[in-house]
Amino acid sequence: NGTYTAENFPAYVATTSAPKSNGVGPLWLETDGVDDYLLTNFATPASGHIFMGGRQFSSTAAMRAWAGSGNASKIGVSLGINTFDHADIYGGYRCEEVFGKVIASKTVRREDIVLFSKCGINIPHPAHPEFRERHFDSSAEHILQSVDRSLKNLRTDYIDIFLLQALDPLSGLDETAAALRRLRESGKVRNIGIVNFSVFQHQLLSSYLQIPIVSNHVALNLLDTSAFDNGQLDYMKQRYIRPLAMYPLAEGRIQAGHSDLPEDLRLTLLRLAGEYQTDVETIAVAWLVRLGALPLIGTTDEESIRRIVRSFDLTLDRQDWYALHTASRRG
Repeated sequence: NGTYTAENFPAYVATTSAPKSNGVGPLWLETDGVDDYLLTNFATPASGHIFMGGRQFSSTAAMRAWAGSGNASKIGVSLGINTFDHADIYGGYRCEEVFGKVIASKTVRREDIVLFSKCGINIPHPAHPEFRERHFDSSAEHILQSVDRSLKNLRTDYIDIFLLQALDPLSGLDETAAALRRLRESGKVRNIGIVNFSVFQHQLLSSYLQIPIVSNHVALNLLDTSAFDNGQLDYMKQRYIRPLAMYPLAEGRIQAGHSDLPEDLRLTLLRLAGEYQTDVETIAVAWLVRLGALPLIGTTDEESIRRIVRSFDLTLDRQDWYALHTASRRG
């Protein structure tokens, strides 16, 4: 029935062609003969941004320069960061096209990377004058057209994990699920995921889909621990899914212990950074890694990337983890 159980859920198998001295690399699992990817680190283009999580490029020229150099992607792959998370709307509907040039340039090999893409939200933009209002669309027609555009723009013939960004109450769940199954059966999409779905939304789509949902991107960081309280983390454990943590540094607010952080959390981060002889960013991401979450990192700065990768080599003491958790809840 597509449900992971203790009996059919296999052990993780680490595999990557990139160096793994720090243990970072893709994790994948095989279920019913299908490669269902789970990952440990991410390079992420996001809305209006090109990320290895979070740096904004304010112009198309800047995006093209990034694509032309391929430096961020080469640095990422060399450190074992092999996953690039896209969506049709990101970067003014341009990020996938720009990244497709990286793939076409052979800066990175397609077989060495894992591609995410997603759809379900439409926003007004000159590239799509038909969109007058921000709205959801999880109709079969929109999903199928979006995947075909993403494949063309990314210059690939498959997407490793395709995620639905939202459930549209005007689209029938039966047609949404049928479109997702059709994409997987065709080979255009290898796995299905979701973005920040509530527990009830996750259960609802699963009941129609009848194939495993392998990923849920949730907002999770030391300034947003709502996933502990709303059941998202517990339900993912029940479904044998590791959480993918969006905004692990709270969109930059946690970096360098910014003064607008709650005082208790700021002081705890600085204290632990000193005790572990590292920096605040590494401590904050190590807190997520200790939880078993997989961070979607947010920068193209090489040193910041290296600091975040170091978090996988740092195991926070249980009491130190709880010190941060307690401080985050007081804020």
